[in-house]
Amino acid sequence: MNGFKLYVSNTSTIPPFGYDLCYQDPAGVPAITQTISCNQLGQYVIYYDDVPASRESGSIIELCYVVINDNLAYDGVISQIPSGSQPANLANDGNQTTCSKTVGKNVRLQVDMKEILIVTELHLTSKVHTTVNGLVHKIYASNQSDNVENETILYQGEILPRHISVYSVLRYLTYIVSIQSAKVELEICEIGIVGCPSTKYDPLCNRACPENCHGPCDLETGRCLFGCSNGWIGETCEQACTSGFYGSKCLQNCSINCIQSSCVHTTGECIDGCNSGWTGFNCTQVRSDLLTKLDGAAIGGSIGAVIAVILIIVAGFVIYKRNLKSRKERYLDKSKSNRKITSNRKNKTNDGDKYVNAAVTSDLQDVTVYLKDTEHAELPTESDDMVYNNVPTKRSVYRIPIGNLKEVIDIKLKDEGFKKEYEILPKGLVHSHVEGSKEENKVKNRFLTTWPYDHSRIVLKGNTKTDYINASYIDSYDKEKAYIAAQGPKGSTKRDFWHMIWQENVGKIVMVTQLKEGKRDKCIQYWPDAVDDPMVVDNYCLTMTKEKEHTSYVYRLITISNTTNTKQKERKVQQFHFTQWPDHGVPDSIKLVHFYRKVKSQHFDQNESIVVHCSAGVGRTGTFIAIDALYEQGKKVGYVDIMEYVQIMRKDRMNMIQTHEQYETVFEALLELFTIPDSSIPKNDFCKYIADQECKTLPKNQKVYKREFQTLENLRPLYDASNFTAANLKENILKNLVKNILPHDNFRPYLMSYGRKRNDYINAVIIPGYREESKFFVTQCPMKDTVVDFYTMIYDHNSRIIVLLDQVNKNANLWLGKSAMLVVNDFSIMQEEENNVDELKIALEYKVYAVLSITVLFGYTFMDENLTPFGKATQSSKFEGPGIPPQNAINPPISNEFGFDKCTHTSLCSTPSWWMFNISYGIVFITDIKIYYRQEFGRRMDGFQLYISNTSTIHPTNSYACYKDQPGKPYPDINQTISCNRLGQYVIYYDDVPGPGDHGSVIELCYVSIN
Repeated sequence: MNGFKLYVSNTSTIPPFGYDLCYQDPAGVPAITQTISCNQLGQYVIYYDDVPASRESGSIIELCYVVINDNLAYDGVISQIPSGSQPANLANDGNQTTCSKTVGKNVRLQVDMKEILIVTELHLTSKVHTTVNGLVHKIYASNQSDNVENETILYQGEILPRHISVYSVLRYLTYIVSIQSAKVELEICEIGIVGCPSTKYDPLCNRACPENCHGPCDLETGRCLFGCSNGWIGETCEQACTSGFYGSKCLQNCSINCIQSSCVHTTGECIDGCNSGWTGFNCTQVRSDLLTKLDGAAIGGSIGAVIAVILIIVAGFVIYKRNLKSRKERYLDKSKSNRKITSNRKNKTNDGDKYVNAAVTSDLQDVTVYLKDTEHAELPTESDDMVYNNVPTKRSVYRIPIGNLKEVIDIKLKDEGFKKEYEILPKGLVHSHVEGSKEENKVKNRFLTTWPYDHSRIVLKGNTKTDYINASYIDSYDKEKAYIAAQGPKGSTKRDFWHMIWQENVGKIVMVTQLKEGKRDKCIQYWPDAVDDPMVVDNYCLTMTKEKEHTSYVYRLITISNTTNTKQKERKVQQFHFTQWPDHGVPDSIKLVHFYRKVKSQHFDQNESIVVHCSAGVGRTGTFIAIDALYEQGKKVGYVDIMEYVQIMRKDRMNMIQTHEQYETVFEALLELFTIPDSSIPKNDFCKYIADQECKTLPKNQKVYKREFQTLENLRPLYDASNFTAANLKENILKNLVKNILPHDNFRPYLMSYGRKRNDYINAVIIPGYREESKFFVTQCPMKDTVVDFYTMIYDHNSRIIVLLDQVNKNANLWLGKSAMLVVNDFSIMQEEENNVDELKIALEYKVYAVLSITVLFGYTFMDENLTPFGKATQSSKFEGPGIPPQNAINPPISNEFGFDKCTHTSLCSTPSWWMFNISYGIVFITDIKIYYRQEFGRRMDGFQLYISNTSTIHPTNSYACYKDQPGKPYPDINQTISCNRLGQYVIYYDDVPGPGDHGSVIELCYVSIN
């Protein structure tokens, strides 16, 4: 990019005009991050390079991230005192040829930015006229509109520079020009206000973003939003790659041909040179003097091949002999292996704590794989070959920095990466399991081939008939026996389960299964039926003192007493019962994370064990345990290694995490946990929390609402067209009010009582409420042809409350007046009563069946609201005569008589022409648009078109054509009301038909009202 130029232009002409030049790069290589001040008006930003790069055949542009900051004043409200002959809003209309004008001894212009914002630069284009000396310019910053002379002075002087560097947090910016003995005439043609640049952060915007950020950083925390430069990781990119890794996200391995396998963490260049026989900056090229020796080596290769065949035959015979060992010898071998693991639980390596794999012994140079026999068994839901696939590595290639989780997930989703990675893991029974396979214990196993390993099983002690229960200790990263993974209790093991709870001092039970799913029993109910209704299990008495149902889980507090224990007769145990795990599949990660946070938020003694169980105690159980262990570890070290931890679990219990979908769920849950903080607020603290937020003097874009919303936007899943098959069916396309707002197939409600010529589709989705029985159906405002679908959904799903957040479409009544009946196919709707202006009741009857009484609540007022005060107008070109800005069309008229200077007017010679209004609220529902022209000049708008759009694209082919005027007489009336009933943010008046007697298509609008 050496020698590039940056232009800000009003046209898309390439090459750009010289007078549009904003910046020209001097000799030398540009910095990888640049902030360039332009302070020019324009529509197009053009990065232009006509200087061929060295060693390249042409000039190449490679841009990784571009931020274009606009003028904060555009969103503000401008006023001036005195009011003057030219309105104040001309000072921020984006046109330097139109100026506000006022005259007086103490004239002032004030910008109200509506929110407290950080301001770092001011740019003023002004004209000041006076007949005497002594003129003083003052600029004030304040958070109130009056008495600004007592506030902070940003600038004071006899001359006003065009560019002023400042640093202030303010809402009101006030410019005062004063003189003692005469009047002054002040014209402001454009005022520019610049906020916090993307290269700074901190609540006061006074700290530079970390130097290794790849692009801008978070305004509050300094977290690098778009990752790190090569060789750096971490939220603020301050951590270099660990030894042996380099490059983007530290995911590339240093060449094994580097001495000590170490390289420069940014480039991969070998630090200490190459091992013998290799060369190149990263030691990947064979030395040229060795290549000549390879031809001779080919002769010896034939002899080597013969020797290799002989060795393979011998090795096969040895392996065959090993396979003839008796079952007893196999168990003895495995027991020795298990003892070896226990005694080496935390062998120190260069990478810190590593668990030694049962079937692998490795040092830094050699890997030896011992072939062990395996038992074939049938899993509860999947049939796996009992193959122990080992992944011995010097350092894990599956280690993921927390900041890279989302990108890693996106990559794995594209090429079945989760499935491929999951299939590498060890499966089946790989350790001794003598106790679980004994005849007297088989009846205690819920599944015939899911047994605990002997070395990690829970051994029941004390007053028991047998010491066996199908449950295993599972380690976390920093604590042995941190969890107990158990199968769901059976009738014959309920007493053993509670004995284990008492013996192991369990404080929390996490249950991730239903008692019955489909037609299959998953677990018996091992707790009392109701609060304060005791349940006796042998020598244990259980009393449930609290039970509370939530949307995705049930919380129970159980008191357990032991009649045979004289030291401690009573304990409290918390049970968290997750109820949203589907019979086949995996739960929504948001629900699972919400449940996990509730489990963690309840205090319990850290010395107590936590029991996690599903039905078999392997799949869902392993998923939950992995989420907890990896989240706690990730907070400490800054990365997660999910592959490694699954192997840690599987050394103590078979098949922990049972499907690749569950494996993927761990990734998604961790991304949610690390990215979105727990935002729950206690009910009693909510009002205080909101008040505290409102009292903080932070810029709008740094408030907690903005930050949390931006986080949600960044994590919003991207779905392809295959997820919207119902919405895109030919018979359903016209049922969608907006083409790109469609319901996901997995979350849409199905209609059941639809009649002939209808189907089960409606543009709506189901949003879960806080409790299990509460749901929200979020849908578009019904159109004329979808009113029947709307009431079908209400009836089928027994919804008794309708909340209208916008006015109904004028041609799609949902009810008629009082005592009048609306009939829509098989539905009859009658308004019963109207309690107040915000609420009424209607009766919905389907055929001759039951009548539903429904309350309708209004989230809007019935008054038509003109949206034009809340936005900004632009147009294609200006009239060659006096400046007539596009804002003229939205200034309220004094009467219906309009003069030339009161209307907006495009050039006489341009085709096509357009006028566009951007609604600052964003996308809203637009009902109608009123348009006024000058008397006798409706002919000029002959053949115009009116569009409602979500984008500012001119002549938008994908937007809604609200109205198209037919060319020729009769010409448009001088006042028109056009009904649109469409969602949109931009109203575009477009004309490509030259008017009679004109050289081009002229747009002359005197007043536009958008409702």
